[in-house]
Amino acid sequence: MRTGLAALMWGSRFPFDLPVSPERMAAQVAGWEQQVAAAVAAGGGVLGARVLLVRAYRFAGRDGESVAAARAHLAACESAGGADDPLTLAAGYELAGSLAAAGQYAESVAGLRPALAGQERVLGADHPDTLMSRCALAARLWLAAADRAARQSAAEALEAVLARGEAVLGPEHPDTLVFRDRAAATWLGLGRVDQAMDLAGRNLAAAERVLPTDHPDLISARMTLGTSTMTARRYGDAVVMLERACADGERILGPGHSRTLTALDSLGNACILAGRHDQAISAKERATAEQERLRGPGHQLVLNSRSGLGAAYSAAGRHGEAIRLLKQVVADCERALGRGDRITVIARGALAAAYDRAGRRGKATSLYWKVLADSEHLYGPDHPHTQAIRRRLGGGPGR
Repeated sequence: MRTGLAALMWGSRFPFDLPVSPERMAAQVAGWEQQVAAAVAAGGGVLGARVLLVRAYRFAGRDGESVAAARAHLAACESAGGADDPLTLAAGYELAGSLAAAGQYAESVAGLRPALAGQERVLGADHPDTLMSRCALAARLWLAAADRAARQSAAEALEAVLARGEAVLGPEHPDTLVFRDRAAATWLGLGRVDQAMDLAGRNLAAAERVLPTDHPDLISARMTLGTSTMTARRYGDAVVMLERACADGERILGPGHSRTLTALDSLGNACILAGRHDQAISAKERATAEQERLRGPGHQLVLNSRSGLGAAYSAAGRHGEAIRLLKQVVADCERALGRGDRITVIARGALAAAYDRAGRRGKATSLYWKVLADSEHLYGPDHPHTQAIRRRLGGGPGR
């Protein structure tokens, strides 16, 4: 059992009391801000309140404030106990989480490795917090992966964490549910659609049995199953699942929360594929505007949302708007993320499809060849994304 400050430092990922609401989250954040300020003014200990504040900022989508608070927290722990103190290692884990939420995956990985090594030494390889750190590291390596081999390696690491979680914690432990959700998402990303759907379906069923009805992890589990269903081309079913995820997100976390917006963005994708163009555009426009308000124009999630909005315009026949937007998004992605980044490749593929739908086949074909080479590098020749590009090169306009 965890006790005292160490229990707080290594404790729950979710900082808010359940049932949660946007108003309660804001009130708790304000309370922890006041506690930290009062403790600093009195010259007293602030570590407990500060770690909760770091997590609260991060979960509320206040990335800049979360990173700044996490850096200050890590410095305070190092000053108080040294680099190898368990509280310092925990603070390194928190900073890595805040950096990942801000889209700084490489820096997050660099910070998480020593924290994980310390957890393995202090807590043991099979401690729940060590397993959660291993899951976080593998997930961030997946997000930062530049080629298929790196993605495969990260997916295998997540599968190993899931296996240990099921063996040590049990198949329906809340942490195991997180591991299974991440593993399902990576299997989907590798093109293992049937396996991803099976795993995501079992995970949602387990989450509904063991988690409170207002727990945010239920939203993530429902999103993963909805996205898997969409990739399996069951578009109507996917829309229904993702509408539920959006409704739960708005009710539990609020309409402007990052998890709600991710669900809304996924719903927009499903609506495009289902031919529900007005609903797709509405979802994409709102998700893009709110993500930009929350994170700023250059964040990866914002660029990805703008790319999806361009795809929605194109599918609805608004060709001029789609091409203008997607050309700008591709340029912004290349500048901010690099030409070979996954989000850049997605945007370039959306631009190729927009040219294709607009009847500009020459432009489309030129871009499709570039996207095909990038897709083979990122995903491999047999991945559904790669196969879809190859089909488009072999025929007329596609979805």
